[in-house]
Amino acid sequence: MKFWTIQSQEVLDIIEKEEVYHPQFSKSQYYKKYSELYDFMLRSFNNINKFDCKGLIFAFCISIKDVICPIRNVEDFRYFININKDEVICLWDEFLKNNGMILELEIELGNEFNDLALSFNDFQYIMPSPVNEILFDPYTYKINCDKIRSNIEKGIIMSSGDSYDLIQSHLPYIKKSDIKNVYKIFELD
Repeated sequence: MKFWTIQSQEVLDIIEKEEVYHPQFSKSQYYKKYSELYDFMLRSFNNINKFDCKGLIFAFCISIKDVICPIRNVEDFRYFININKDEVICLWDEFLKNNGMILELEIELGNEFNDLALSFNDFQYIMPSPVNEILFDPYTYKINCDKIRSNIEKGIIMSSGDSYDLIQSHLPYIKKSDIKNVYKIFELD
């Protein structure tokens, strides 16, 4: 399946030198701020897939009416990122500031592999944030977070059910042979 991810030049250098990159959350710039969520995602991923990863690659694909699909090319990737720009703007600004590179990946991990695909909106929803606590009724917010977390733990693929949904997938590594193209990061339209 085809996935899209944003990675630093440092990660690309590791892939070039070692032929593979195994992420470690402890080295992530976001880990300190979101360690509880990252640890939860990693535990769920490892339990479901019987892996022992130290971190995950966060990647994108889409769902079309609840069916997970690859994003065909960089133009389509740009389109889907831009139609979700309100949701991705803070993250995208970080990618731009850090000169992230867009990697087009083609990865086959087998039929038993579960990438814990979920709506990007759902991932943001369960992300600890004072904004979420202000925007949503606390009782309803907790119930919804518990439901999303329960589905993640069970490996249930989740999308919003909309016609198109930006999906966050999770991968254990990037091999050099998985990289089909590398693109410069683009500004949001």
